[in-house]
Amino acid sequence: MYTKKLNSVALALAIILTLQSCIYRIALKQAGILDKENSIIKISNQQKEICFLPMHHIGKKEFYDDTKRQLDSLINLGYYVFFEGLNNKTIDEKIKDTLLRKMRSVTGVDLVNLVKKGGYIDSATGLTIFPNKGLNKIIKKENLVSQPSNLKKPKIEMATGMGVDEDLSNLIKGFEAKYGIIQLTDKDWNTNLGEPFKIKNGNSKSKKEYIKQYLRNKYLAQQIVSSTHNKIVLVYGKNHKKGLLEELQKIDATYNIVQ
Repeated sequence: MYTKKLNSVALALAIILTLQSCIYRIALKQAGILDKENSIIKISNQQKEICFLPMHHIGKKEFYDDTKRQLDSLINLGYYVFFEGLNNKTIDEKIKDTLLRKMRSVTGVDLVNLVKKGGYIDSATGLTIFPNKGLNKIIKKENLVSQPSNLKKPKIEMATGMGVDEDLSNLIKGFEAKYGIIQLTDKDWNTNLGEPFKIKNGNSKSKKEYIKQYLRNKYLAQQIVSSTHNKIVLVYGKNHKKGLLEELQKIDATYNIVQ
């Protein structure tokens, strides 16, 4: 009887793991993470030409090879590259600590814990991803690799491109200007950065998106419009496409996706 129960449990676990694996694969496919080629999205107002190369943090090696080939080709045609990558120019460690706690309080994302556990905020979906057995199995099975360093924000500005993204302190300021000062609770202060933390209730999806997407898209649009470069290629998460276009059109209604 005991053996039969063990066999039943083992079978149930096997079914759960199989279903979980299928769900992960479907989700990855829908997000474009299993794609082997990248497709440029062109945005223009007849004066500036923007080539958007949508990215995700894990994917097929062939996808990244194709993206790098297209990027190099655009650079050779005189395009300047804007790379995604949140800035954190704050030098004072106490201020930085407070900003990170406020970000965690609003979004539930602990950036310190994210790095510590090898997780990331997926550029394609905006979801926070942590390694787990089910996901790791799919990553291994599908031969997925991490986004290579030559497609990430460079540490210094280069002749061909630079990191263009909002600063953490400005994100917090922008959020507080709209929703009020983020009041950190005893739990926020007593739970160290990097430790398990469950977000408190009351922070709607719209609030999270405001700080994770809207403010960054607005900043990026402003940088594109004010840039002296008229030919720009964006190496940015595909999740930013819709919001960025909306922000560009607020500044200049003639910005549109072109063939």
